[in-house]
Amino acid sequence: METLFLKILGMSLEASAVVSAVLILRLLFRHVPKWLHCLMWALVAVKLLCPIVPESPVSLMPSQNFVEQRISESTAAPASDAPSESVPNVQADTTDMNRSEPLAPSHDIRQFGQTTESKPSWETIGSRVWLAGMSLLALYAAAAYLAMKRKLAEAVPAEVDGRKMYLCDRIDSAFVCGIVRPKIYLPCGMSEENRRQVVAHEQAHLRRCDHITKALAFGLAVVYWFNPAVWVAYILYCRDIELACDESVMRGKGTAERRAYSLALLECATQRSGFCIHNALPVGFGELAVKTRVANVLRRRTAKIWVIVLALLAVAVTGVALLTRSAAYPVVASESLDRAIAEQTFAYDRVSMSDLLGDRRYFYAAVSDFVGRSDVECYGEGHKIYGMKENKDGTLEVYAKCSAFGYGFRDGHLVINTGYSQVPTLIRFEKDDEGNYIFLSREEPKDGAAYVQSMRELFPRSIADRMLDATRDLDAACHNQEAAELSEQSKRYAEAYLQKIGREAEIGDYLDFDFKTLSDCGISDEVANELLELYGEYGMYVGNFERIENGTRYVYHLIWNDDGNNIGNGTVTFMKTRYDDGEEIEKISYQVKGNHFHLIYSNTPETTHEAIK
Repeated sequence: METLFLKILGMSLEASAVVSAVLILRLLFRHVPKWLHCLMWALVAVKLLCPIVPESPVSLMPSQNFVEQRISESTAAPASDAPSESVPNVQADTTDMNRSEPLAPSHDIRQFGQTTESKPSWETIGSRVWLAGMSLLALYAAAAYLAMKRKLAEAVPAEVDGRKMYLCDRIDSAFVCGIVRPKIYLPCGMSEENRRQVVAHEQAHLRRCDHITKALAFGLAVVYWFNPAVWVAYILYCRDIELACDESVMRGKGTAERRAYSLALLECATQRSGFCIHNALPVGFGELAVKTRVANVLRRRTAKIWVIVLALLAVAVTGVALLTRSAAYPVVASESLDRAIAEQTFAYDRVSMSDLLGDRRYFYAAVSDFVGRSDVECYGEGHKIYGMKENKDGTLEVYAKCSAFGYGFRDGHLVINTGYSQVPTLIRFEKDDEGNYIFLSREEPKDGAAYVQSMRELFPRSIADRMLDATRDLDAACHNQEAAELSEQSKRYAEAYLQKIGREAEIGDYLDFDFKTLSDCGISDEVANELLELYGEYGMYVGNFERIENGTRYVYHLIWNDDGNNIGNGTVTFMKTRYDDGEEIEKISYQVKGNHFHLIYSNTPETTHEAIK
């Protein structure tokens, strides 16, 4: 409820600016037909009704008002000094790209700590007061409307110039009542001439659907009851629809008819002063601003066409300027900028860039000797630009989410062994005389519970909140559309690498394949851990993976053969072969029985590990 109240408060704040603009327009174009004034008030209704606001480069509204900032603060996890177990260590992710232990990237998405925050008291109190005031107004209006309907139950049907209407001696003014099936009600004792004028006026209301729009306007006033500007807009709108109806009825009429209409207005004028809840929903004949209406009817002024066109243009411009939101940090797609971000991401993760492929946007990282004995032989990256800002000194700040993955062959698949995903990143560039982007610096949010605070220090508030919304829930962050898009970008590098070396393989992460550990095969954890500690270079999964060492590709095999008698009993073999010719470089086998294992074969003289237990 607090979040809804804050949203309503923010929309009300922006609507006040629109009301002010409409008041100015009404003053500037006070002599145009009054239906144009009604059109102006439609701008206020749109602002009050639409929570989603499109962006526009010519908007006068800020990209985010302070109430929306408060919403973000109240819904986001707060920064604290307490550690967060859900956040992987940043340094471990960004500096260990050559690790031999496989890492499924879906479980390596950096996330802020999620803790609870007590809402400030003013939000809770404000939301309750808002709800109470809205409820009271709605109940009072409903009670007044039902009381009026009881009075109208005694009305009797009649006709004026073939138009059906109802006469009632318990009302003192004519009006239209009802939404779905509206009816015209007139007080008894009215002269035939006045009846004719009144019915023509109410028929005009029905043609214009004023009985519906007035009910909608009153509903908005009830929701935004705390904002005086909304009530001013509602009262003036009610006056404008009456003036517009008068003009509609009097269009093309002569002086005599205008005088008769004015006399009917004066006769039907009620003694009510100001706004009364009883006339909130009905559209009546003599309810509001009778003196102004009589003067407007008798004035008989016709606006020039160019003034009407100018007023329409002013309404359109005002709508674009105030019903949209400024794109404070626009995203401008650029091939050269995409390339600069990609190159910098690879350089940041100490991976060399190689040849440019067919699509100029996508690159691949070739196998490099510097990686040594690593099961990562190609890298891929993905990024999404959230916004940019050009500073006065000519530097460019790019606000992006970045992903980087390292791929290696396992069981014939090209699998993500390490990497990170969806990391908010601030990258600064400058441009040289040829338009090339020159890297200056790169920053990421702090890890752990300080994630949110550092996000808002690095990025503009609107950008930070959009990034936080995209990764607020950890499970959603692993499977959301953004993660899929960045993963797909990275996959294109892997596809290009396969094409370069002339191989075919399915590309994915460890969750996409059914890889099994020794423990999954039934071997006791004690034996499995001991063997993997001795031969960790063979990896933790049963099967094979490939490494490139000094320009030669080798295959490391971890083989389990069950003896068929008891679960956990059998032979574990560690074997290294050359990929090109299959030559056996190393082979070591152990017999496993329960929690005991002993060496049964080795072609390496340095292997001295005999029976352990």
